[in-house]
Amino acid sequence: MKARAASLERMARPARKVKPDRKVPVARPARRASPVRKAGPRGEAGPPGQLPSIEQVIPWLHLIFDAWEDHRKMREREAAEREAAAREAAEREAAERRAIEAAMHDDDGDADDDDDDRHKEKKKHKHKHKDKK
Repeated sequence: MKARAASLERMARPARKVKPDRKVPVARPARRASPVRKAGPRGEAGPPGQLPSIEQVIPWLHLIFDAWEDHRKMREREAAEREAAAREAAEREAAERRAIEAAMHDDDGDADDDDDDRHKEKKKHKHKHKDKK
């Protein structure tokens, strides 16, 4: 009985006050999923008459698919050629770097070889005379 009285009290309480500056959410009507949708913009109408049969369309489809295959193969071939050209350029660049490093190393090596062949000359120190008398 007490539980029922408590629920009646809650129902009798006034609803929460809403501040006037806040917007009160408005219930929107539920959207129903419609199987029929509005049609988008249409292209120009074709010639009046009956549509071609599938037997008449199949040769055109073969032409379109063959053209697509040729286009795809051409793009793959071009991509492979670009990769090969990039690889060759990288190899050429690496070879040039190695040649420059080898040339610099050879220049440094020649100077060291010349020093080994010659004996190091001793420095001549000036004999300073102490007080002349």
